[in-house]
Amino acid sequence: MKVWVVLVLVLLTVLLAARGVAEKNEGRKVKNPKNEVGDGGGKEDVTVTGSGACKNGDNQPHLSLTARVQHAQVVFYGFVTRVYKKKGKQTYPAEFFIVNVFKGAELMARLLKVDGGYGGVYNLRDKRINVTNFGPREACLSPLEEQRTFIILATSKTGRRLRAHYDHPGGAAVQWTKENEEEVWRALGK
Repeated sequence: MKVWVVLVLVLLTVLLAARGVAEKNEGRKVKNPKNEVGDGGGKEDVTVTGSGACKNGDNQPHLSLTARVQHAQVVFYGFVTRVYKKKGKQTYPAEFFIVNVFKGAELMARLLKVDGGYGGVYNLRDKRINVTNFGPREACLSPLEEQRTFIILATSKTGRRLRAHYDHPGGAAVQWTKENEEEVWRALGK
């Protein structure tokens, strides 16, 4: 009887420790265990945002941040000021305070109706912009949280609004880190 009690306590301790590690890694870079498709073919870091598994996501290609940056029309990093979730709706828009623009500054300047200036970047900083099509990880979308900073990959098919860009399950938002920012600059050849 005492052996069973000890085994149960050990099992509970292990499960709680594993849960704590998972929560600690939420929104942080972790080593890519699957050696997913990337530009260099080697193991790359991926960033975990949100919780839950992407349904049918294993059937879609997993691209590196470098490849995703090259495919997106607009890449910027910003602070999430507001997430507009509605009951019954799976996707939602979010409002960002623009910190820096890596790609697509001219398009963003047109959308915000400001002078582009040098590459459009200087007049875009400190502005707010909405981007649509975020949602739960289970739907293979990028979940966002207010008061966090993300690198956002977006497109604008109509030229009137930005929409989260998905080449990869959950790949439209990446937690901002210095390393991720450096990877974006390298992807753009700068």
